[in-house]
Amino acid sequence: MNKRTQRIGLIGLLLALPFMGMAQSVSALLPLESAGTFTPISSPDYTLGSATMDDQEYVDPASLTTGSAPTGPGFALGFTVTINGVSFNKIGISTNGHATLGSASSATMTASTAFGAVAPTPPTGGLVLAPLSADLQGQTGAAIYLKSQGTAPNREYIVEWNKIKRYGSSGTGDTFTFQLRILESGAISYVYNKLLTSSTTATAQVGIRSSVDFTNATGVWGSVLQGATNTGTLNYTGGITSGKTINWTVPACPPASLVVTTKTPTSVAFSISSFVGTTFEIEYGAAGFTQGSGTVVAAGSTGSISGLSASTCYDIYLRNNCSASNNGYSNWVGPINVCTPCLVQTMPFTEGFGTWPPLCYTYDSGDEDWIHNSAGYAQASYWNYNDKSFILESAPISINVPARVVMDWSHLASTSYPFDSLTVRVRSMNSTTWTNVVSLSGAAFNTPGATSTGPAAIFSHEIAYLPSAFVGDTIVLQ
Repeated sequence: MNKRTQRIGLIGLLLALPFMGMAQSVSALLPLESAGTFTPISSPDYTLGSATMDDQEYVDPASLTTGSAPTGPGFALGFTVTINGVSFNKIGISTNGHATLGSASSATMTASTAFGAVAPTPPTGGLVLAPLSADLQGQTGAAIYLKSQGTAPNREYIVEWNKIKRYGSSGTGDTFTFQLRILESGAISYVYNKLLTSSTTATAQVGIRSSVDFTNATGVWGSVLQGATNTGTLNYTGGITSGKTINWTVPACPPASLVVTTKTPTSVAFSISSFVGTTFEIEYGAAGFTQGSGTVVAAGSTGSISGLSASTCYDIYLRNNCSASNNGYSNWVGPINVCTPCLVQTMPFTEGFGTWPPLCYTYDSGDEDWIHNSAGYAQASYWNYNDKSFILESAPISINVPARVVMDWSHLASTSYPFDSLTVRVRSMNSTTWTNVVSLSGAAFNTPGATSTGPAAIFSHEIAYLPSAFVGDTIVLQ
């Protein structure tokens, strides 16, 4: 294979860095086992499935018997339920003992298709509720009933799996009837009528799964505990008394969750949500700092941290302050890692790649990484590779006058590798549309004196003018 090296100096560049935060958290919800009453659904709004249902999802009221694709309009709850700051108004059902709540901000939703639905991350925007998530199927008399009932603000939505069994079980040894109940207040419970099985070892995933974490019930009936891993299971054999209930309860001072909303080179803004409370504490410091040695500040449901350094990564820890209700503090949650963006550079701006990595550049977002050559240039080495991309994206710069890109590069063109190419492109900071300003391939992408193992003594020199539409804008170059 041909080894190709490139040396690029760039003027007028922008880098936009991503950030990370925490979305909806459910890990504070604890499984509380109790004896209750199983009340079968009468006059259901919808009856789903049939005796032959197996591995089906129901996300479309127009397809009740055979199910539908996992993505669809969902079944309307009849109200909006908010669970730790996230709102849902629709639901999709799986024959495999779980349901997915769909975001109120979207016209459609996608239901989880997993057997064990607490382990995997749910579909985008969804919250998985799993009363008995396993490989289940229908049998004679089996159905899934849906019912929305009550009046505001105490409405309730019920999903009832009726006479379901384990996949592949024969005879009449298995009969499972259980419910998911969702209150308008956000309270969630699982209520069981019959869990009859000939097995003594059968397990299921029982819990709740959000996009960031989970909570689940593990162990055996009578000593149910919150699980430590998302693959934890509950042994549901041994028989139960009708009305066995798992309520997902909020402790007196539950942990909170934080989402970074906006960033500047010297600050980050955030929002905080919790099942209980509106007063919190955050501790922050340089990425990797030892928790307990950082800066601690009080925070409300929204706030910001200022006085940060540009192009620097920080860790944030968070806890709920419930002292006003005499319930102390929650455990610390974190670290939540966030990196501030680079300062916008001014013209003229030059990067010679003498040090590595270059400030505010990304060099590792392609199939392979750009590397630093000790001779003082950036190198994309294709030796032993075929059909690979190398992407080098620049630091931020404001274009206040007509600008050009000036770069030096070296490459050996070969007819054995006719698809080698070099492209330089530009986009506005707030756009995803790229405009090519340099495109080199074939004979045009060759430097006299370059070899298969190194660059030419004198690099090729390239000048390209940016379109005038970018004057007055902030750009990114690749």
